[in-house]
Amino acid sequence: GSAQSLISFETPGASHQVYLGDMQINLTDGLLEELHDLRAEGTTILLQLTDGALAVTDPLTRTANGISDAAHAWLSSIRFNPVLEYLGYAVQRNLDADALQANLDAGRLAVTAGGEIYYATDAALDGNAQHRVDLTKEATSQDPSTTHYVYFDAYKMMMINADLNVVMSGAPGDASTLGLHVENLSGGLNSATGERYTLEFENNLGTDSVARVELVNGSYNGRNLDTVYEGNLKAGIVDFVKTGTGSLTINGDVTIDGGIETREGTLVLNGHNSLESLTAGTGDGLTVIGGETLVKGVYGQGGTLELRGVDSRLVVTGSDTMNLATHITGDGTFSMAYGTLRLVDGGDFSGNSTLELQSGSVLD
Repeated sequence: GSAQSLISFETPGASHQVYLGDMQINLTDGLLEELHDLRAEGTTILLQLTDGALAVTDPLTRTANGISDAAHAWLSSIRFNPVLEYLGYAVQRNLDADALQANLDAGRLAVTAGGEIYYATDAALDGNAQHRVDLTKEATSQDPSTTHYVYFDAYKMMMINADLNVVMSGAPGDASTLGLHVENLSGGLNSATGERYTLEFENNLGTDSVARVELVNGSYNGRNLDTVYEGNLKAGIVDFVKTGTGSLTINGDVTIDGGIETREGTLVLNGHNSLESLTAGTGDGLTVIGGETLVKGVYGQGGTLELRGVDSRLVVTGSDTMNLATHITGDGTFSMAYGTLRLVDGGDFSGNSTLELQSGSVLD
């Protein structure tokens, strides 16, 4: 049931057990392209288990209503990774007993395909052979900062399988809009070469009007939608807000001239990052630093900042005074290279985290 497993087995009772080998399948660009192509062809997908076996303690015997209640309960407990379930994929359960038994004996699960996945390669190539989406062309001449903010709203996932450049035009006209809607960001790694792709957001208005992007990982049928983005994230004068109860893990490098705020759920930054500001948490938000992050200022009104791992490091390079009401925990180092840190309204350090005060910095 992890963010990288394709199917989770949720056994409804002790009498129903699932026997399987390694079912961890990465949500790579190749896998999702195959699923998408099969969906487009209207084909039933047969997933073949190559290690281990599928078994049910009660035989798939026929009853007046088809297969046994126990077997149906077992089959109904098999669910996709919630992200793929959200995209419309499901284990097929309407086969007759003989077909179900044959598939189980062969280690196969029949899958009905569906859903829509956004691929970076859907964007047209520009003259430099770069995947590019110019959202300023989607805006009206009267208000160029309004209409293009809904461009990605219809997509349930942004799957990055090539470098992608997105051009924006300043802040949204509606002040209540959190930003350009990017849901369930995934991919970012060439599975054949190991190369990390880069998702880049440009703001053609620069400092005159800060653009905004909302990174959404919500929930579906009571389960959080957790995704892993293996690529790099790069941006100019753009602020990012993480929303939704699910988690987004970014394993590549994040380099932006704006800030990141974790408003809801969990945001994990595992690469080498450079930010203008980090709002570590509001409410129940959790921000995890797994690599090294350089930031001019850290802020928070509640929430938790976790420095995960002894090698994790958050370095504050340029803030005069930071009023931080955030719980800071973990095993890493919070380093103040400059400025004053003031813990207010319950802000504190716990666990094995280390506060490092360099010359010119103060803990008030």
